[in-house]
Amino acid sequence: GTSIGVIFTESFIIYVILRFFTGVSVSGLFLAIFVLGMELVGPSKRMFVGIVVDVFWSLGVMLLGGIAFFIRDWYYLQMAVSLPAVLLFSYWWLIPESPRWLLARGRDADAEAIIRHAARVNGVTMPDKIFDGMTFDEAYRRESLWSIFTAPKFFMRLIILCYIWLAS
Repeated sequence: GTSIGVIFTESFIIYVILRFFTGVSVSGLFLAIFVLGMELVGPSKRMFVGIVVDVFWSLGVMLLGGIAFFIRDWYYLQMAVSLPAVLLFSYWWLIPESPRWLLARGRDADAEAIIRHAARVNGVTMPDKIFDGMTFDEAYRRESLWSIFTAPKFFMRLIILCYIWLAS
């Protein structure tokens, strides 16, 4: 959205604001893709999936450099790298919701349907009863966001992660 909006702006201030929101949203998008990839595979495959996600991210950054070498005008470069992203909206119907997110929202039947579909695709036989009847809220105590700031261990991890994201 905002990267496409950059194409049409003539104001430097609006350009900077849109680029800022593009940068912020890209970080969130990468995190969402990474988490969804981790949730859709078993523990034994998570390292491989994490590496694959990172490899494709790196290939995209390298491809951007190659495209920029051939398309020197920023306007056309922005158009060349932003407009194809519109095609990714078709993934909305192809990629399933996160089963964990569905469970957290009380949509157990939807989560079970996604898990059964994944099992069928992978040739795995599932038991008749997947969940033990315990709701997500009973299994996991929901904490407030402020607990990160009140628990020293979590707060230190937050500071370290923020520094790592800023540095990288």
